[in-house]
Amino acid sequence: MDYKKVIFSGGFASKAEDGGAAFCNEIIEDGPSRIRILECIFGMSADLGLGAMEKDIALFKKKLPKAELEFEMARKDVFAEQIRKADVIHFRGGNTDLLYEALSQIEGWQSVLKNKILVGASAGAYILSDFYIKRTGIIPSLEKGFGLISAKTVAHYRSGYAFKDNPEDFEPYWDRVDQLMATTREDLLSVKLREGEYKVL
Repeated sequence: MDYKKVIFSGGFASKAEDGGAAFCNEIIEDGPSRIRILECIFGMSADLGLGAMEKDIALFKKKLPKAELEFEMARKDVFAEQIRKADVIHFRGGNTDLLYEALSQIEGWQSVLKNKILVGASAGAYILSDFYIKRTGIIPSLEKGFGLISAKTVAHYRSGYAFKDNPEDFEPYWDRVDQLMATTREDLLSVKLREGEYKVL
């Protein structure tokens, strides 16, 4: 399917040197004068999702104060219809399994993404990809996403947060990730994104 643009983020856009300004600008630069952004936050609880959306709104207002933006939170019962009306579909992070399960139960959403700007942040990038890295303890594995984007993806690359209690596991784990990404499905684009980083695919 032809998408207008696909942007993958490694998570925590505000950690970029510019505080996320380039990321925000990349999302809206090819859109109409007034951009309608649909926030898909099915990988979080309702409270966390609302907080994440409020952070996104605050970030855009701070970095692009002159942009005309309209945000809407995705709903499972009308998701496909919301996609039709939106310019940008922002698949947010959270729990990857929860996000994948929620989207698996919604009919028709994949078929209405044509000519949309797709943004996948962390778990959002994972579910859009052919494959993504899943961490179980110190063992990474390659898991299947929905396969909308021909890529194998790892977000939060080389992040130490998950290893703050066991820093000695940091290097061995990420070395395993590098090896897995290099030796599995070599036909696919390999996308490694640190926190604050994004890539246009």
